[in-house]
Amino acid sequence: MKQFFSIVSALVLSGTMFAQTIAIDGANADWSEVPMLTEPGAGPVVKMVVPQDGLTLPEGAAYALMVEGDHEKILAGYPVIYTDADKSNTTGSAPWYCPAMGYDYEMATWSAGSLFEQNETGSVREVCIMQEAFNGIAFDGTISAWLTFDWGQLYIPTAPDAEGWKWSENSYHPMYVNPYTYADLKGTHAAANAYATHQVLTPGETLNMKISGGAQDTAVWASWVVELTKPATYVVTADVTAPNTATVDLYLVDVATNNIVATFVSTDVWAPAGSAEYGEWDLSAVPAGKYMLKMKNHAPWSEMVLSSITLEEKATDPTGVENIRVNTKATKCIKNGQLYIIRDNVQYNILGAQEK
Repeated sequence: MKQFFSIVSALVLSGTMFAQTIAIDGANADWSEVPMLTEPGAGPVVKMVVPQDGLTLPEGAAYALMVEGDHEKILAGYPVIYTDADKSNTTGSAPWYCPAMGYDYEMATWSAGSLFEQNETGSVREVCIMQEAFNGIAFDGTISAWLTFDWGQLYIPTAPDAEGWKWSENSYHPMYVNPYTYADLKGTHAAANAYATHQVLTPGETLNMKISGGAQDTAVWASWVVELTKPATYVVTADVTAPNTATVDLYLVDVATNNIVATFVSTDVWAPAGSAEYGEWDLSAVPAGKYMLKMKNHAPWSEMVLSSITLEEKATDPTGVENIRVNTKATKCIKNGQLYIIRDNVQYNILGAQEK
């Protein structure tokens, strides 16, 4: 019998609500409105959900996972989910690749009461973990997690050694699995509200992209869960501080397909110290819908710190008529007692009729 749980997501956006049912059946279509925790527009894709307002799970369920990718280790088997129940490295085990994490459980298909299924090729895998599997530190509604396939042959997020030790293991953080809501793309997206970030970009009130103070700054990213309600051209501003050139490149990624549907290449801004404009983004041809808004920086050594990104619809002339400035000058003259006006070497009488 198909095992399933219903997501009746009361995600409020512009007064609208939607419901979604996810079946643990090895298909991914029912995850089409769940945001990804991995880099949007790249692969593999990892999506996870925990209970939230309006979200219905099977009795006793804690969280569910969907992984999609064609890596040989994903095709070969299910992941082990290193699960940090209290989001603290003072309890549990600290993995070598992320000392900031203290995982309390190694959860997988063998965990008590778990549900799991895959598609025919193994490129889509689903797992649902029950609260009864938390037999030590209790499940409190959110978790942090790290996935491993084939016991360390593939890590998601990527481990330091697989990235050539660009960053110290002390810079890494796990994936944080929290409830989510869709915000209108138009408006301000605070750093503190980022849904997911690169594994070395620590979430917080600001996003400090000068992790190692080097060229690797261009590799890190942050993402927000957004809905494009009005296709239009938007003015992009950002609250950034940096001692060098900073940029705010943006990508709009379809949350259902993981395809990049629009890209914004930012203007270079030298040493910003607060809010500055980074250009205009034409989204007038992009269908309204649910997306991930991903931000990156293309300027090496920027050492930038991001507080927020704001998108406002570009103002247009309400008349729809282009203003044309005319610089011609008219002169007056009297001939035979009659007043005439001369403009552009043409003579007119006082009634406006052209005179020879």
